[in-house]
Amino acid sequence: MPATAAGLLLMMLTGPARRRAQEYLRWPVLRAVVGGLILGGCGALAPLTLFSGHHQGQRLLDEVANLTVWGLLALAGLKLVATLAVHALGDRARAAQPLAHDP
Repeated sequence: MPATAAGLLLMMLTGPARRRAQEYLRWPVLRAVVGGLILGGCGALAPLTLFSGHHQGQRLLDEVANLTVWGLLALAGLKLVATLAVHALGDRARAAQPLAHDP
């Protein structure tokens, strides 16, 4: 249920965030740079933010044991921020999407 709520929240925020980004950052290259900085910042704060689920499954299971519930919620929040930034700031090919990122 929480994953569904997070997905719906992401869907509701993507359109308005994309419109704001296009309004304030008129050049696509500038939007891409800002999106990359946000994605990189989220990855620097918590490398598991860029976790895709495909190759790092064991790493996630190992590190989850060291995280509190608040740490997991913060990780989920950062992942939502990173995904929203990528969608809103114009990654048309979805090549940098945190859900599909493979560091």
